[in-house]
Amino acid sequence: MEVGEGLNRAVASAAPAPTLIMSGVARHDDVTACIAAGAKGFLPKTMEGQVFTDAVSIVLHGGTYVPAEFVSLSPAAPVASSPPPEDGVAPIDLSQRETDLLQMVGHGASNKEIARQLGLQEVTVKFYMTRLFRRLGVKNRSQAAVISNRMGLASNG
Repeated sequence: MEVGEGLNRAVASAAPAPTLIMSGVARHDDVTACIAAGAKGFLPKTMEGQVFTDAVSIVLHGGTYVPAEFVSLSPAAPVASSPPPEDGVAPIDLSQRETDLLQMVGHGASNKEIARQLGLQEVTVKFYMTRLFRRLGVKNRSQAAVISNRMGLASNG
């Protein structure tokens, strides 16, 4: 059985629970294969305890965890080909974590402030923000804040 087939079977058999892959070997191809197979995260065995805890928390809150050193190496996620509609409805469904982040961005919170408020490391927030920007099809915080405002998130809380 090839690795891809084994990963697909593991993910399918665990459904609907999210699958995290832990490995002593962390190569870009391994990480990519795991995520492509439907795993919600890749955890190198060399992770520090708090980072491990944060990674599991990300997955339990509906996100996907990829080690920070692989974020810049990963192929860019597809982005929306057009801006959000004028009615302010986001082009995608957001997880609760993504909605919370977008609301905080709409309020002008920095990554450091968001990290403190959510009890996360700043690098984890940066990962979330990069993923959120890609999902929204925006290039920066200002554009994300506009979407937050259109969705009515910036006026809440």
